[in-house]
Amino acid sequence: MNDDIQMEELLDADLRYYVNIHNTWTHFRDHVLNNKGEWDSWAVLIPELHEAIGAGRRMGLLALAGESVQDQPPENLQSMWLAFQRLVERELANDRERLKWVWMVYNTNENRVEGRILTHKGLLYFVTRSSNSTELLVRTGFLPHQDGGLRTEPPQSLREYDLFKKCWDKVRRRHYRAFLNQNNLLCCTDEFRDLMEQTVPSYRDWLALAPGEGGRQ
Repeated sequence: MNDDIQMEELLDADLRYYVNIHNTWTHFRDHVLNNKGEWDSWAVLIPELHEAIGAGRRMGLLALAGESVQDQPPENLQSMWLAFQRLVERELANDRERLKWVWMVYNTNENRVEGRILTHKGLLYFVTRSSNSTELLVRTGFLPHQDGGLRTEPPQSLREYDLFKKCWDKVRRRHYRAFLNQNNLLCCTDEFRDLMEQTVPSYRDWLALAPGEGGRQ
């Protein structure tokens, strides 16, 4: 069992995103534009995607992404592509050390220890040791809620809170509890245990946890 990932690393070590830029593009295409209802969740956090869905352009953009390469994204995908990259990196940078919603599991399918990180907006990251064992790699970052039914009316903060609640519920039921029941949960921070063993934070408490002094105004 490869158990060389340490909790301290998950909290403060440098992370490499998605293997390479090609793999990042694949995540953008398969998660943001095309994974069941996950695109509906990403649209809460990426205004460009929200606009494209409202205009009925998502399937056309998906087809375009399948024909394009990461080095030369077409003009009408560039802003969405950049927004996705910035969001994934910003949320992890903002919340990993600050919120400490971090845990470690033993992945029986791949026979290795992996890290899990949840952020304030509901993004869930899987972290593994790279093949050369010199760095930690974000293998995937996604939004666990993929079933639609999200709040569409403003304000934006309530839309994001609605998304977080649904992602929290999926993490609690499908990830944390599953590994706990199978004895594959190796360890977790006190902060993450508290988040899972209590009720979902209220809207006011969730706002207070936002990055920045005093939370979001």
